[in-house]
Amino acid sequence: MLLRYCIICGLIEFRVESLIEDYRLRTFLEVARQGNFTRAAEVLSLTQPAVTLQIKSLEQELGCCLFDRSGQKIVLSQSGQMLLPHAEAVHRIAEQAREELAGLVQEHSGQLRIGASTTIAQYVVPELVARFAQKHRKVHFHLISGNTEHIADKLESGDIDLGLVEGPVTRKKIKVEEYRLDELVLIVSGDSTWQELASQAWSLEQIKLAPLIMRESGSGTRFFIEKAFRAGGLKTSDLNILLEMDSTEAIKSAVAAGLGVAIVSLSAISKELQLGLLKTVPLEIPIRRDFTFVTDRDKPTASMVQAFKRFARAN
Repeated sequence: MLLRYCIICGLIEFRVESLIEDYRLRTFLEVARQGNFTRAAEVLSLTQPAVTLQIKSLEQELGCCLFDRSGQKIVLSQSGQMLLPHAEAVHRIAEQAREELAGLVQEHSGQLRIGASTTIAQYVVPELVARFAQKHRKVHFHLISGNTEHIADKLESGDIDLGLVEGPVTRKKIKVEEYRLDELVLIVSGDSTWQELASQAWSLEQIKLAPLIMRESGSGTRFFIEKAFRAGGLKTSDLNILLEMDSTEAIKSAVAAGLGVAIVSLSAISKELQLGLLKTVPLEIPIRRDFTFVTDRDKPTASMVQAFKRFARAN
């Protein structure tokens, strides 16, 4: 849609939007991710009434309600759940188109300093950097890893240009933008002894009884696991935690050896799944989190950083 309007305090605000992607779908995706109109508006740099208007316009066109609004919590309706994967696919295609078109115009050069939290640094960034470097051979990369707070510190001190993190960031000087959703999955050994247990979705009660291998306290992955468990009424003290480890690689090896079960990022286990060393088990309560980009709000974003973000979203 080339022109859209939003009525704010009696005024009509016109904006030129992308010819590639209907911005209403982009707004729908962000509200779905945030579960809140106000937070979605902050991420999109819009007003809350403008976000509401976008969603209403989309609902009117589709002839269905996309969100169930009960109190302050907003969840996807059945129609919204059906639309979500299609909206995500449209967004990915639009980002890929922008990236390919940008590649025709400019080849970037210089140094790009990236900081990434542990899971992203280990399992996501290396492939992204390798593929981006193939298209922009004059770019030199400087990469650091650490927990989310460490990456935020490095961003504020000017030591990096861009951060990719998995934990929440609430600092006023830091701008947070969506990158992509990450799914945390339950894994068991690929050994035949686990075949029957892996055949159907596990309840929280089953997880409570299983020998569980967890990341250490303070890790971003554990934060989101415990948050999901609490929402389902399961306390950490109720879990049968057999082993705590500070490495996802070590956890995968322990699970593959049959020591217990674990919950890890789906991004971390592609090779083990292909080799049959591990199996995923569906959960009755899915656990998802956002991978996000973080930049310094007070500094203009360099074109190379923008190009890398577009590339990452498209790939």
